[in-house]
Amino acid sequence: MSYERYSCPNENCKMHGQVGAGNIGHRCWYGKNKERELLRCKICKKTFSAERDTAFHHSKLSKEKFCQILECLCQKAGVRGTARIVGVGTNTVLRVIRIAAAHFEAVSRIMIRDINVTEVQMDEFWSFIKKKEKNASEDEIEQGEAGDRYTYVSMDAASRLIISIATGRRIQETADTMLQALKLCLSCAYVTCLTLILFTSDAWDQYYVGLKKIFGFWHRPRRRRRTGRRRNFRQYIPWNLLYATVEKIKDGAGKVTRVIRTVVHGSSDLVEQVIQDSSVSSTINTAFVERINATFRAFCSRLVRKSCSFSKKSSYHDAHIKIVTAFYNFVHPHRTLTESNGRNTSPAMEAGLTNHCWSLMELCSFPVSRASCQ
Repeated sequence: MSYERYSCPNENCKMHGQVGAGNIGHRCWYGKNKERELLRCKICKKTFSAERDTAFHHSKLSKEKFCQILECLCQKAGVRGTARIVGVGTNTVLRVIRIAAAHFEAVSRIMIRDINVTEVQMDEFWSFIKKKEKNASEDEIEQGEAGDRYTYVSMDAASRLIISIATGRRIQETADTMLQALKLCLSCAYVTCLTLILFTSDAWDQYYVGLKKIFGFWHRPRRRRRTGRRRNFRQYIPWNLLYATVEKIKDGAGKVTRVIRTVVHGSSDLVEQVIQDSSVSSTINTAFVERINATFRAFCSRLVRKSCSFSKKSSYHDAHIKIVTAFYNFVHPHRTLTESNGRNTSPAMEAGLTNHCWSLMELCSFPVSRASCQ
């Protein structure tokens, strides 16, 4: 067993929080059947469980049953249905959702970092909490207890990797949260204006406003004349960040009759250059991220339309979305990628983050140091 992902939990140790320092080793096996491993720091001699920084820490469930609950939740089973299949209580299923969501989010934050992308597609899809917005009161909508709930998604078109998500109301703050998480995941080459990157979305203006706010910078233009008042600061987007929109015009029956593609920021020549170099796109599009809408509704029971599995609390809705996102990125073999590569391939594999499709057991067992997440 490799101990490179573990770090010393002792805050007084000089190696505290340092992953891959070589100071963690095996101590002994413990438990009723000697199935749990005890580790020890070679510097401060602190001992701790190998499950300390995993999703299994302080869980009385067996690892197999813990993963079986997650498998059911990622295959469109509801909370009560999962409880009946696995033979546990509904409160146990809800507790697994809370624990797994926090762990999977931390794993994604560590693994999806400094990635190289050239085409990012953005979109949002709808769900609701407790009741639809037209039936909810203003207080319930304001407090997030009921009404519409949107999930904002950014995706790498080439690898189909979901880079960042954000859940909330369909307002600018939710889009900004998704874009801020996206910026933290990108390689520094994009921030330092060394590589072209094309952002595409629908014509919803929140994305362009968020791009200027998150990726832009403030600059005061030079005076046009020697005298007079200085010009005000203006917000600009770096030249290498290109942005284009896809607007679909529909008729009364909901059929798309026309598609309008517009280059909002950057030159058309640079956008055309990115499209020509792309291995998946032949024109400006949002086809890959729009497919996520159907994929998530096939995985998550809370998103299924006209069913009784809709979320009653926003916290469990958001947690379930995080679980399905990690399942999609690391565990589930993507059909198109699998057919093109000739073997089971997940989006994380295509992006070069892993070398095989993880199992839920591997995802839950991946140690996440608390210090490395700060």
